[in-house]
Amino acid sequence: MKSNSLKKLLYMVCMVIMGCIMTGKISMAEKADDYIYEVLPDGTAKLVDYRGSNPEKIPDTIDGYTVTVIGERLYFNKPLKDNTIPATIREIESHAFGYAKAKNIVMPATVTKCGSFVFYNAKIESVTLEEGWTEIPENMFSGCEELTTVKLPESLRYIREGAFSHGGTIKELVLPAGLIKIEEDAFYSTHITKLVAACSNVELDEDALLSCSVSELHCYYNSAIYKEYKDSEKTKIVFIDNPLFFQKSNITLGVGAETTLKLTGGGGNVKWKSSNKKIATVNKKGVVTAKKTGTATITASRNGKKAVCKIKVKKNERKLKSYPTKASAYVSNQTILGFKKIKRDSKGNYVLSGHFINTFASTTSYAKNLVIKVYRNDKLIAKQTFKRWNIRVPGGSSKTVTLTINKKNIRKKKTDLRSGDVRVVVAGGRVY
Repeated sequence: MKSNSLKKLLYMVCMVIMGCIMTGKISMAEKADDYIYEVLPDGTAKLVDYRGSNPEKIPDTIDGYTVTVIGERLYFNKPLKDNTIPATIREIESHAFGYAKAKNIVMPATVTKCGSFVFYNAKIESVTLEEGWTEIPENMFSGCEELTTVKLPESLRYIREGAFSHGGTIKELVLPAGLIKIEEDAFYSTHITKLVAACSNVELDEDALLSCSVSELHCYYNSAIYKEYKDSEKTKIVFIDNPLFFQKSNITLGVGAETTLKLTGGGGNVKWKSSNKKIATVNKKGVVTAKKTGTATITASRNGKKAVCKIKVKKNERKLKSYPTKASAYVSNQTILGFKKIKRDSKGNYVLSGHFINTFASTTSYAKNLVIKVYRNDKLIAKQTFKRWNIRVPGGSSKTVTLTINKKNIRKKKTDLRSGDVRVVVAGGRVY
């Protein structure tokens, strides 16, 4: 009785084990040549381990089984003579080719599932993703410092986090038109000689292109990638859509000042228009003159394309470097004339306001041959000599004063006093 019961028990255990194998709950490792493999539930094989040192190529069959899965770390730090990934492969697990040595890699469209860090720090020079790939998995080519050529398919929609981070110098990279999103650190610390961003509506995660230098960028105007590099002095930008646009779309001017708008793109003659000529006018050369405080929009039209620039006009004045406003007990036997503000009045004159400080014991009566100079960015823009200026200030006191530089003595009459480095210098004269 006991013998029959034991036989029945063993039989049931065997049946359970066979059932598990058939359903994929238990896989039996097999060995062929230098490979360890498993037979999957669908009758295909997964390469689990490679015990050799120099694989000739990635097998597409093993012991009569079609190889469909490349297991985790299978070719880690191995040299591959034949870099072809068989079209039978549908899945590649994490770190499968980490630190591997393989010059050129072609990824077949049959691969529909990839783990992370598949080619981590691999010594590869070029990679081609066949048409049908829709995303590049997380950190897939991270650390591939020898990678110079990357060809992406039109079917690509997502480049996941860290996909090409810490790469080398990619000579030319074309981002396909249908690309939807580039995730964080996707190209971190990678250099791209020429980047063609055919994707006008791609979304960039924060730091997607952090420390990624681009020598030449071809992109759509106002695309996310253009905004990422528009202020880079090291990136030459070429627009795919040849847009018409102003280099500055918002400008603030002081009343009476003028500036020339810089227009790019379009091709052909330009028609200019101001939305409010009382605020700002524009001539046929794109020179804008501020008339009075307010806001106006300048529109440039060329070959059916339009660009707009918003002009905000403010008072043409500014504060200058602060000066003492009272006589000091530590200063004796001198007078100080300091200006704290300069403005352009409605007639085009410059009005200076400040303080006259008298530290003499006696009262001052007048200044003779007083020379006032105004500089902007170290260039003389106005100069006037006051032959006699009556200024009565008791000894040891100060007085608020104003001086007006006549319009005829202003060399740069349409200067914006609000910008640049403006300073007023008392260059000569004596006080009596």
